[in-house]
Amino acid sequence: MQFANTGRRIVDVRIEKKQIKVVFDTHEICLVDEGLLADFYLYKEKVIDDKTFRLLQTASQKVPFKKYLYHILSKGRYTESQIKAKLIQKKAPTNIAYDLILEAKKNHLIDDDALAKDLLEYYSTKPVGIKYIENQFKKKGFSKEIISTLTLPYNTQKESAKKQYDLLATKLNGKPYLARKQIVYRTLMNKGFDDSVIQVILDKVDKNDDSELLGKLKLHYDIARKKYERKYKDWDLNSRIFNYLKTKGYNSKDIKTVLGELKHDLD
Repeated sequence: MQFANTGRRIVDVRIEKKQIKVVFDTHEICLVDEGLLADFYLYKEKVIDDKTFRLLQTASQKVPFKKYLYHILSKGRYTESQIKAKLIQKKAPTNIAYDLILEAKKNHLIDDDALAKDLLEYYSTKPVGIKYIENQFKKKGFSKEIISTLTLPYNTQKESAKKQYDLLATKLNGKPYLARKQIVYRTLMNKGFDDSVIQVILDKVDKNDDSELLGKLKLHYDIARKKYERKYKDWDLNSRIFNYLKTKGYNSKDIKTVLGELKHDLD
């Protein structure tokens, strides 16, 4: 003899400040939102079958994670990889995280292609190179396929490098020619510019007037001599001074001009 499945009866629907609790006569509770309340047409004394209850349970499990997802999406734009990591960090089960991401993608709330296009346009106005941009995309979790498509016109890259060079004006002021070239080269490398672009900017670095350069070198020489002459003598003293002046960006030929003829090669 078969018996009809009477299912579960709802004994209470509690609308609270941040959630809605649906309480069943089996003492089971489902947390729902207004959408689920309407979609499943839940009300007190309603009886739902086992299949509907399981669907409601699954939907109920998504509620807190869905609220979290829409909260972070309201704060800014993220890649699919970033959203997944945030949901997993929030202890969302993998299947729920996948379903929520799929839903958000269908609603165009997550769109890596569109985000990549906008970010590339944004970075193209900044004093950074293509390698820097690629690294930022990797950190944000963009796919290799998207990163491989990133390109910037050569003239745009040169303009960005020129902006970075202009930002170095104060730092370069008063430095010897070689030191200025080293600073420019290291900075542009760190900002992700290609060698071909860096060379164009290095060609813009003006050489010092010889008399001005030697004047500054002699000033640094006097500073170094006062610093080391109490502890070192003869070749040791000249060697210390030579290395000090090299760190200031002067080349060996100009240093030796100031030091005079040495008995040992200091290079």
